[in-house]
Amino acid sequence: MKCKYCGKEIVDDSMFCEHCGAKIKEEHLPRNARNALFVELKKRALTDLKGNWKKVIPVTLVFGLCLCAVCYIDMVIEKNLMLESLSKPTEMFFSDCVTNVITLILSLIPIGYSFTLIFLNLIRGIKDRMINQLFSLFKNYRKSVETVFMVNLYLSLWHLLMFVPGIIKYYAYSMTYYISMDHPDYSVDECIESSKRMMYGHKWELFVLQLSFIGWILLGLVTLGIGLMWVIPYMETTKAHFYETIKVKKENNAHQL
Repeated sequence: MKCKYCGKEIVDDSMFCEHCGAKIKEEHLPRNARNALFVELKKRALTDLKGNWKKVIPVTLVFGLCLCAVCYIDMVIEKNLMLESLSKPTEMFFSDCVTNVITLILSLIPIGYSFTLIFLNLIRGIKDRMINQLFSLFKNYRKSVETVFMVNLYLSLWHLLMFVPGIIKYYAYSMTYYISMDHPDYSVDECIESSKRMMYGHKWELFVLQLSFIGWILLGLVTLGIGLMWVIPYMETTKAHFYETIKVKKENNAHQL
């Protein structure tokens, strides 16, 4: 692609022109191309999950129980603080603060980090001992805790400022865990910065991709959450394929220089 300001060749999805320094506007795939990509990613996800549902459902159940425990702890703490005695805006602010603090504390048990990486391993052919993989974070505990803590800290700060910037940053940081796995030599900040560069021009695509599962999510909720044992692995496997796709694209663009 070319910089529209100076006309010189730059790497696709560049955030800034390396020649004139101008900021490059994010460009998104046309709707037809985006939809075709989503269909292909979901098809790959279902192919990988075929024959492996008996492995992914138990690990999803364990992860879900952990999330329920977190929500319960959050609810009990907020109730004991008697936030309802405050004015509505103040109550909402303090409630968000309490939730963020609890999230940071629970970063000491970064099970969500391992859960995400299980599905990256799945699409790469590592399909055994998924429950063990879920607790494999203790093998490299410090790195996983630092990664989860810093991502949650940055997101908490952004959410305290405004809701929409927090959502944007969520998608900017969404590839951090994958990058941390692929580049164990990277520091946490390097993983986050790499995620931001990788997701430049792709945040909207991932948002729409996840939104396309809304029907399955509602169906899972109607079944009292039982259906989510299938929906969540489907979503996570598709997201892992999304990461692989944009990673290959970035690598190809780099080789073209």
